[in-house]
Amino acid sequence: MIDAEQARAEGIPQACRHATRQADARWQDMENMLLGGAPIDRTGGEIEASLFAQRRKAGKVRS
Repeated sequence: MIDAEQARAEGIPQACRHATRQADARWQDMENMLLGGAPIDRTGGEIEASLFAQRRKAGKVRS
């Protein structure tokens, strides 16, 4: 993004757009790499519900 800011300061709109597109692509690649490598736990709600039921059965939760 520094390149885009520098091109904008120099008054070169085409270079600014190009640098902005490159920065966006790098950001997207990094985001995909980070999110792709981290498995998403899709059972979080079920686990919370079962823990709540256990606590309620044990008398630790008032409803």
